[in-house]
Amino acid sequence: MFAACQLLSLRPMKRCIRLRHIQRCVRLWHFVAMALAPGALSQTICARDGSDYSYQETISGNTRVIVFNGCPNHPWYQLNPNYPVKQSTTYNVPAYPKFVGSSTSSSTGTANIDLAAKGGGVGVLFNGAMLFSPYGGPSYGSVTSFSNSATYAEGNTFDQCGCHGSSTTSASYHCHVPPSCLLNQLGQAASSGSTSGSHSPQIGWAIDGFPVYGPHGPGGVMMQTCTVTGGTYGTDVCTDDCGGYYNDGGVIDQYIYRYYIQGTYSAGTSCNAPGCPSPGASYHPHTPLCYRGCCPTGASCQSGIPSCSGAANGYTNSFSPTVPTINSLSVSAGLPQNTGACACSSTTSAACSDQSWSHSTVATYTQQACPATSVLCTQDNQSNGSCSNLSATTATFTSTMTSWTTVTNTTNTSTTTTWTVTNTSTTVTTTTVTTTHTMTTWTATNSSTTATVTNSSTSTTNTPTSITTSFSSTTTTMTNTSASSTSATTSTNTLTNTTISLTMTTTTFSTTVTSTFTTIAGCGSQQLVCYQNTYDQTGVWNGQILTCADAGVGCGANCDADWEVSCADATGYRTCEPKAGGCPVFCGAGQTYCYGKTYDNDGTIIGDNITCVNASASCSCNTQWETTCTESGSSYCADKLTGCTPTCASDEQICLMQAFDASGHIDWNGGANQSCHPLRDSCPCHPVHQVSCITSYGSWCQTTAEGNCPLSCSSSERLCYTANYNPQGSLNTSHPVTESCVPLNQSCPCDLQWEHRCNNSDTGDSWCQVASNPCPLNCGSNGTCTDWSTGADSCATAQGCLCSNSQLTCSEYGLNVCYTGIQTCPVLCDDPSLPMLCSTYGFNSTGGLTYTEQCLASNGDFLCPVQCDATSATMCGSAADSYCIPKTESCPLVCNASEREIFIDIFNAGSQIVGTNRTCLMPGAAIPCGDYSVPCTLSDGHQYCEAQSTGCPVICNASTEKTCVPLSFTASG
Repeated sequence: MFAACQLLSLRPMKRCIRLRHIQRCVRLWHFVAMALAPGALSQTICARDGSDYSYQETISGNTRVIVFNGCPNHPWYQLNPNYPVKQSTTYNVPAYPKFVGSSTSSSTGTANIDLAAKGGGVGVLFNGAMLFSPYGGPSYGSVTSFSNSATYAEGNTFDQCGCHGSSTTSASYHCHVPPSCLLNQLGQAASSGSTSGSHSPQIGWAIDGFPVYGPHGPGGVMMQTCTVTGGTYGTDVCTDDCGGYYNDGGVIDQYIYRYYIQGTYSAGTSCNAPGCPSPGASYHPHTPLCYRGCCPTGASCQSGIPSCSGAANGYTNSFSPTVPTINSLSVSAGLPQNTGACACSSTTSAACSDQSWSHSTVATYTQQACPATSVLCTQDNQSNGSCSNLSATTATFTSTMTSWTTVTNTTNTSTTTTWTVTNTSTTVTTTTVTTTHTMTTWTATNSSTTATVTNSSTSTTNTPTSITTSFSSTTTTMTNTSASSTSATTSTNTLTNTTISLTMTTTTFSTTVTSTFTTIAGCGSQQLVCYQNTYDQTGVWNGQILTCADAGVGCGANCDADWEVSCADATGYRTCEPKAGGCPVFCGAGQTYCYGKTYDNDGTIIGDNITCVNASASCSCNTQWETTCTESGSSYCADKLTGCTPTCASDEQICLMQAFDASGHIDWNGGANQSCHPLRDSCPCHPVHQVSCITSYGSWCQTTAEGNCPLSCSSSERLCYTANYNPQGSLNTSHPVTESCVPLNQSCPCDLQWEHRCNNSDTGDSWCQVASNPCPLNCGSNGTCTDWSTGADSCATAQGCLCSNSQLTCSEYGLNVCYTGIQTCPVLCDDPSLPMLCSTYGFNSTGGLTYTEQCLASNGDFLCPVQCDATSATMCGSAADSYCIPKTESCPLVCNASEREIFIDIFNAGSQIVGTNRTCLMPGAAIPCGDYSVPCTLSDGHQYCEAQSTGCPVICNASTEKTCVPLSFTASG
């Protein structure tokens, strides 16, 4: 398969080492692990604009059946070696989910399914993307925090909608963070605050049958774990450590439990990838870290969902499984293509400042071509409205239409009119045909009725010469009223009112129709209407304009010469692509794509190398750094050090055995051996340089150079950390602590040479103290006094602390308190009639703030008034907005609600600006300009002062005039 040669050939590890950031290298192994999966080589890449999307959802007995093809319904952007692959995939999830656990237990230990080391899809979203857990791959180990999660390691590869691919051979497009484009389509664009005011919509399903929502919970609160917020699970609005929320009140939905994709997200309309902002540690886990469901009896479930045993119903008594309708959009046949997201041709890569990734640099990859966005306009679709989004003119007029004996208007209240047509031309005696026709197309050719069309751009009234009203009736319902006939011949009737002077034989009716006619200036009947990109001087996309192009050539004939290049596919059809990325490679019939890399002299990858070869030929690989591999009759390029990917059975997985150097550290230039192992087993560890670690969080391979496996204690023990010291009694920084397990009823051990044990008889606490520092005094209920100048402690007496000669003794609430470094005791407001401690503010000679404290009577709200020292300060503002400034300064100008603040330039006799005044001006009032200046007004009404010698500029009509600046010349030219 192609994945091996697309995994940066593992050689960017060398570049990462030079960057001295190992984390940047490790993250690439996630892509390796996900991409090197068994499967067919020849897979279809999903269309970049989201048009390949397919999603179907049905209820079959006790099972919810979801069939999707791995393609999103919105544009995607490639920021890693992988991309969305179109492949039919079926998820079976319980329609009647069961709940395992407690409504008040938030620990992952009470969950039924641990996802902390689970790769691959653990759910599906309505936009066609898979839901992945926070697991980032075997190089990071089981997820224990944000710092070894997929978002931390790979966030800079999530596209503008928050997702990315992890394979080039199978469906893998997935999300680890809130899917911004989907949330925007379902009615919840990103909110800058902590709440959006409303609960997030459901955005997909977990494979245990519970719904998955966006990041907003009840009341619009941004959901976080109770561990982060400090809230009480089961009482407060926060999730358990899995990322789920228990509530059986039937207010959110008819389930008792649901999951949230937690964290910040973009508006869903941004063109910049990766998605920004990206959630950090405060919203971890962003996707579920564990599941609390199981597989009920009678339901079909995905592998990895254990059968239920004694589990509670995961739904309320009034529950009945349905296919969701979100924001008036039913997902039974999938969502519409997401046109609210950034257009495919406008997506680009850009740095993100609002993120916490291990690596913020954005990689550059050759993007797949965007499908053509043009519409072939013919005589037919110009009139029926399918050729849209063009410049339009609106005409409103009234016409009187006369009906024939065979035509009766039965509804005349809207532009959608039902007609009953009696057709006598068939072999059936009486046929009733009912059709619905939206009258939106009018041709201005009527000679008897005058319609006034006003063109707003020229303010000219045009009177058409005639009006022709037309509609088509298509046979949809036929009723045979003759019992003697057994067959019917249907027909399509087109009735055209070409004049107003037809003889009226039955009914005359009048209708007023507002019609928008669509015009395409300059385009022929067989031309393409193209949306041409425009850019500013720096290359930033600046919208689109409409142009025409020959249908056989394509819209690539009208590219922006500065920022785009015209590219032709294998059929000759042309499109515009960004100049920086160049034209994509298109292979012809009988050819296949080869995906390789280009390298520098050191073997570091510097770009992609996509070529075409005959379908029967092998890919031409870089002989110095790559080897040619074959699988299922196709070839691909693999890194020489890693070698070709083995073909594993369906119940096996591909495991990577990394190379190590002589010191026992991973040799990033040494490649990795690949082998097949059963799915039920963990991948083997290196026999010399790794050990297998197993804890309650999962299992992984630990490099021996990084130390032993973490200690895992039993439920009856506690984990202790004993400090290690060198022979001089200093902390051993290379091996600072030793872990050990001790019974819960015993204290953790201390170092007998350099530590001694301290005990607190009041609390029962016990700890190890460095021997050179004495244990704190146990002073009982009187408390401890500390002389901060010496650090010495003493026990207080019934009268309080005994102060030394260098300390100030103050009485507080009947007890002596010692202060060091101050001259006067703090003010205490212990008089019930004067309970408020307030300050009067002033300024010293250098402008520094000073204050004096005093006790004041309560004013009801216990808010101190603003008090300024009269000798050194001035009060500005009013009421609660009051504040003090130095007496040498003036309060700023404050305008009332009906005024606006303006700045007036001051000119001298030489037309130079010598200062600026601020003043408040009422609407419509003239600006008060000073000497040597005149008032000027811009076209938007803005007033300002200009030098008298310069005068006000000429303001021209932008739509009909241009500004001319005549030059003056001296006698010599």
